[in-house]
Amino acid sequence: FSIFSFLFRKKLIFKIHGSSYELINTKNDFFLCLIRLFFLGANRVGVLSEIEKIEFIKKFGNFKKMVVVKNMVLPNKPIENKEFNYFNKEASKTYSLFVSRIIKGKGLDDIIRALPLVLKTNPRFKLVVAGDGPAKIQCTELATELKVEESIIWLGIIPNNLLSNVYNFSDLFIFPSHFPEGMPMALVDALKSGIPIITTRVRFAVNYLEENKNCLFIDAGNINDIAYKINELIINKDLQKRQ
Repeated sequence: FSIFSFLFRKKLIFKIHGSSYELINTKNDFFLCLIRLFFLGANRVGVLSEIEKIEFIKKFGNFKKMVVVKNMVLPNKPIENKEFNYFNKEASKTYSLFVSRIIKGKGLDDIIRALPLVLKTNPRFKLVVAGDGPAKIQCTELATELKVEESIIWLGIIPNNLLSNVYNFSDLFIFPSHFPEGMPMALVDALKSGIPIITTRVRFAVNYLEENKNCLFIDAGNINDIAYKINELIINKDLQKRQ
């Protein structure tokens, strides 16, 4: 499509919803050729953050074509079914929310592995999982193996019009993705809800968030770091308020 646009001199704008480090840094000649052809006919290529823009420019040049195009963020709608208790919330417990399609690399297994360490300090901690996917079976088996299944609440897929309710029922949000991500809407929704956030250094978070001001950063796959940051956020009420 890019080649035809170039040949017929038609203006073309691409919007990238999030690229992988592996693709940008590929050494495969075939993929390198495809990426250069992709840029050939494009008048502008929109990415979701300044960091991703810089990554492309360093590798492929085309700095005049690269622009940051932010996703639209709609204001929160009035809460529906406000009285419905999604997971029998108890005031004495802390509920941490994970929202994502459950696939390898999104980091749910990392949180589950960190749970024994969290529960030693905060035995009334609960992990709430909203979503489904092919890696759910492995995650449930891991929870059983580590004997933390009683500390996990599986909500399954929540309709988008009700998802804001789940954020409002939760005490903190954790986004442990191993992917570079673009502008993950689950993280944006958590920001809109106002609950404290723990996240890996995905592009959006590094570009727009500041540690100890509106998030705590964790290292992807670092179980001790995940457990430490969860416990720190639960215990430190001043830190909760700052976020």
